[in-house]
Amino acid sequence: MGSGDMGCVKNLRRWRIDQGRVPEEALRLVGRGGVLVFPTETVYGLGGCPMDEKVIGRIFSIKDRPVGKPLPLVAAHLEAVRRAVAWWPSWAQALADAFWPGPLTLVLPAAPGFPRDLVSQQGTIALRISSHPVPKRLADACGGWIVATSANLSGEPPVRDPNKLSKTLLQRVDGLLDGGLLEKEVPSTVVELFPGEMPRWRCVRRGAVDPTGVARILGVEPAGSAD
Repeated sequence: MGSGDMGCVKNLRRWRIDQGRVPEEALRLVGRGGVLVFPTETVYGLGGCPMDEKVIGRIFSIKDRPVGKPLPLVAAHLEAVRRAVAWWPSWAQALADAFWPGPLTLVLPAAPGFPRDLVSQQGTIALRISSHPVPKRLADACGGWIVATSANLSGEPPVRDPNKLSKTLLQRVDGLLDGGLLEKEVPSTVVELFPGEMPRWRCVRRGAVDPTGVARILGVEPAGSAD
């Protein structure tokens, strides 16, 4: 149970947004530790301020997400990306120039200070710059980043129609930024970059960006890939 038409969710704050304008009330809410559902350039996202461990715990609970599966971030701008990572080689910049803002998530060694539920056991963090104005505005309200995981219960498919969001999930969040039906149905592509003097990478998840485009930019085939 939990998937399907959202119907009428009691006491849900729902803002219908136009041209990516985020209401000040929603920005204040997320800045104070609220958890929101919001549109991205791919599917609807679920998130809140990443430096608040209570927010992180709520997101895991809202999604019924297994502990130990780190949450990805959307950064407001490249400077925020650089602050979040411990290593930023020229080939990461080449991918950023080619695909950002857009649906390519990069996995890189994390800078110190991030909550453990954002960092993998290998010490990496996953993040991107979205081409949709809403997550970028929310990230700005949270100091440069926002958690942006897909707005679905764990094990269920991502959602691009706000009317198909899980009622169970919506009963657990603080608000919905309704951007209408989204164009894409697939999440971002996730690519991990391995430290070293030469580009080495693997495709963690296939998505909206074709991995062959990543290989073309880096000039090397992946060391491994998703099934």
